[in-house]
Amino acid sequence: MRIPTTWALFTIIATALAVAVYAQSDTTILSGKQPPQSFYLHPESGTSPMLRSQTTRSTTIPARLRLLGVRVPVAGEAPAIELRFAVLDSSGNAIIGISDTTYQQWETHLVTADGYQYRDSVTPTLRSSVWITARLRVALVLEHSLISAPYRLLLAQALNAFRTALGPYDSLSIIGAGVQPKLLVPMTLRDSLPIDLAQVAQQIPFTGVNRLSYGILAALEEAAPSVVIVLTACDDHASLDVVTRDIIEKAIRDNTRVYTIAIGDNIETGPLELIAAHTGGAFYRFYTTYPEQLRSAVHEIIRGEQVASTAVFSLPTSVQVVTNGGCILTLRCRYAGTTLSDSLTLPPSSALNPTRQILAVFSERSSALDPTTAPIIEALAELLRSNPAQAIELVGHSFKEGTPTQQAALAVRRARAVKDAIVAAGISAKRIRIRAMGDLKPLYPAAETPTELAFNRRVELRWLDPSLLPYELVAGYTYSEQEALSMVQEWEQRGYRAYIEDVLLHGRAALRIKLWGYATRQEAIAAANDIARRYRAVITIE
Repeated sequence: MRIPTTWALFTIIATALAVAVYAQSDTTILSGKQPPQSFYLHPESGTSPMLRSQTTRSTTIPARLRLLGVRVPVAGEAPAIELRFAVLDSSGNAIIGISDTTYQQWETHLVTADGYQYRDSVTPTLRSSVWITARLRVALVLEHSLISAPYRLLLAQALNAFRTALGPYDSLSIIGAGVQPKLLVPMTLRDSLPIDLAQVAQQIPFTGVNRLSYGILAALEEAAPSVVIVLTACDDHASLDVVTRDIIEKAIRDNTRVYTIAIGDNIETGPLELIAAHTGGAFYRFYTTYPEQLRSAVHEIIRGEQVASTAVFSLPTSVQVVTNGGCILTLRCRYAGTTLSDSLTLPPSSALNPTRQILAVFSERSSALDPTTAPIIEALAELLRSNPAQAIELVGHSFKEGTPTQQAALAVRRARAVKDAIVAAGISAKRIRIRAMGDLKPLYPAAETPTELAFNRRVELRWLDPSLLPYELVAGYTYSEQEALSMVQEWEQRGYRAYIEDVLLHGRAALRIKLWGYATRQEAIAAANDIARRYRAVITIE
């Protein structure tokens, strides 16, 4: 995917080469069913504390093992899992100098969502931890949509953790991920960074929806990082033509690990979990919001890049197949009679892409588009221009904004407002269907905050494939928007897929109801005859 030309501003970044701290092994995704838990390193109340910002000699007594990341293979790669870990002393300091003679009886243990278990006691290929002095180039992607607004202060405080976590020869770049990726701080050596990085977050608007995937891919393409860290309180809303796979492929090519630190519960974690799992990074999830948690995560990521050991385990193809639904993965070893272990959860590949794409959110009882949606509308129009056969459906939503009839009408107006903006950008109205859900599918059923209310009052995008189902039936015409909504609901209750299309009838603006989803003309004729017989309706085929 191509990044918008607005990213030319990144040319001001220093051109020093990115240095990868570790060579990553070739390693495919465990995919399918929902895993037992999210890809989260350790529960906040767990017994495995984070890695501290110190190291000790290998003579120190090991107390626990800490998993710092995983790299599972993509399609076409050798079926092996690469685990990055550190052995810690009782104070949480990393012990360097791991060997298969000192640490014995290595084992990986997989448990799938449906209870299948697999153990492998073969000693892995080990790369021992050493103190790495290569200079890190860290790209921080800061999400700043309306959903993250309540966490602005917390996110701002987290930024200052980078000044203490980075070494004097490490560099940091900060990229804002709103509707457009924005360079907030170019790649800069630690000691030349602004004294108060928190001000960066305080000076940008937290509004509207985001294109988080655009921001991550832009950081990979333009900042040449060895590490990407995503700091967010929500998932991707509308990156459109930039998908999770684009990020994974780019990061693997560049030998870049991608981490995410997520806060709150307004986030669909799957895509970000998979990015971490495929690139050797990790996904941190914090439901409570204490600044110390974020600071500890930042320090662990940076220090882990310097001291982590690596264990590579081959994965039989048969095991890969049965773990397609995701699994809990445990690494164990023994030291002087003591078992050291830690676990993480691998996500299913079914979580590869977001389950929804939100193009716009609205104020109460309003169908006016916020100006911040303009880049999203233009990106969608450009995508449709590049794919002239592609059709879309815009689904309008409302919430606590009047009677059911008023809410349905408002949802249609919101969808039509987005449609009009896309048509104004040069796209044929015939390729755009609109549908209203009213208040039937709120994202936040118990919404109270302005953010929750705004995201219940939204327009979502659905991709349609007219090449697979090209035939449609015309089921009626009306001049009334409310009657059109009632007709659509009636046909959907009967089990048909229906939408509203704007037309001119006898020189007047009108609406017609169309039923869609017929692959052949013969199928459409049969459906039309059946409808005419059952409902005494006049049906025409297009």
